[in-house]
Amino acid sequence: MLLKTLYTLMANWIVALVSLLAFLVIGRHLLAIDKDFRSSGDPSVVKLELAYKKELFTAILKTWIRSKGDGAIPAFRRQCWYDNLWAITYAALFSSVIATVTIRYGQEPGTLVLLLFALPMLAALLDIFPENSLYIVLLRDVRSDTEIDGLAAGPILVASIAATIKFALLGMAFVGFVWVLLSNL
Repeated sequence: MLLKTLYTLMANWIVALVSLLAFLVIGRHLLAIDKDFRSSGDPSVVKLELAYKKELFTAILKTWIRSKGDGAIPAFRRQCWYDNLWAITYAALFSSVIATVTIRYGQEPGTLVLLLFALPMLAALLDIFPENSLYIVLLRDVRSDTEIDGLAAGPILVASIAATIKFALLGMAFVGFVWVLLSNL
C-alpha cells in the first residue's frame, strides 16, 4: 500500500528536520508578504478564509485595499502561491513527526496510525485545492476596490468550507498525536 510505504519513508527525524526548516523559511516569507496586503489591525487571512459569505469576504478585501492600496490584492494572490508551498511543508513536517513518533520497528502501522499520518496531507490538499486555487482564480482580474463587488459567492463559500475542513483535519491530527504520545508514556 502506498500510504504504508510513505509512512515508512517519512518516519525519519532528518525528514522532520528538513521539513521544519522549510516550514520556517516559507512561513517567514508568508509573514513578510502579509505586510504587503494588510495592516496589523486589519482582519487576518484566517478571517478571510472563514468568511463564508460574499459580503464579509469583500468587506475584508476592501479593508486591505484601504490599508495598502490597489497592490493589496495582487500581493494576497502572491501569498496564496507561497501558501501552497507552505501547505506542502506543514504536511511533510506534521506527517513525518507523527510517523517518527508512532513507528514500531518490525510492526505494520495500524489503520488508526495511518489515518493520523494522512490527516495533515489531506489538510494540505484542501489548502491547495480548492482553497488557494479558488482565491487565485477568483481574484485574478481584481485590481481595485470597485471590481470586488462583482465576485461570485459560490467560490467564496466553497473555499471557506475547504478551509474549515482543513483546520478540522489539522486539529484532529494534533489531538490524535497528543493522544498517541500520552498513551505511550
